[in-house]
Amino acid sequence: MLVELFEPRDKAGNVRVTYNDVQLVSYGFLAGSPPRFSFGTPNKTGVAKVFLEVDGVETLVGEGTYTWEDGVLVSSKEKLYPQETVISVKKRIKQLQGEQRAAMRIVRSLAETLKKQLNKAVHPVISSGAVSTILETVETASSAVATMCARLGNDPDKAEDAQLIAFLGSPEGEDLARTRDNMRKKLAQAIESWDDGHAVVRAQIEAYQPSALTIRDRTMLFEFTALLRQAEALDHTLDALLASNSIQCWFDVDGSYHFAGQEE
Repeated sequence: MLVELFEPRDKAGNVRVTYNDVQLVSYGFLAGSPPRFSFGTPNKTGVAKVFLEVDGVETLVGEGTYTWEDGVLVSSKEKLYPQETVISVKKRIKQLQGEQRAAMRIVRSLAETLKKQLNKAVHPVISSGAVSTILETVETASSAVATMCARLGNDPDKAEDAQLIAFLGSPEGEDLARTRDNMRKKLAQAIESWDDGHAVVRAQIEAYQPSALTIRDRTMLFEFTALLRQAEALDHTLDALLASNSIQCWFDVDGSYHFAGQEE
């Protein structure tokens, strides 16, 4: 997965990605907004090209060559140009790290506020334990991802493929990957439970007639929803950090661990 950030443009435009000269995806962006693009390559060897279109003029701004063997990405090489148009991967990683720290501060602030309120009053749906679980989950996941990226220096240009494969194949690499995966699943379950399992009660609280009590319950309801959404956004930022560091690993249904470049 390639994720990049262009500098803000004065005019609206479009980003288009082709793979082996066949259009893969297209993104529009507004004037003044930095156009972002991300794409997963098909599971076959090929060349991706990224075009920037503004005022009907299309410019090639990047290329990537990806080599796949037996459904596994074994190597990739990306080239971006002109340099003043596209932010480097290393700079993007620094931006993502800043976003990660900012997101954690917001999560901690929301969790602390909710806990203080729950110490004084009982809420119909939210518990202090649920708040603590969300906080602990994202803190553990954030720490695991930060450690994984730090082991490779947060600079893909300096991390040789052999170094990356050796790390992912080590007991430490697998343990960190499993920790991150378990925390991802735990957060997803919490979000699913909140979105679906408590939908009826939440709707009832939102429909209450205004009073000091109902306003308090409704406010805490929105704060907990904000906590979950912020935690979810942080989780996506962690994915972007792993992708930017070329860290690709996954787990099968049976729990077996795999990573890009491993030997069969």
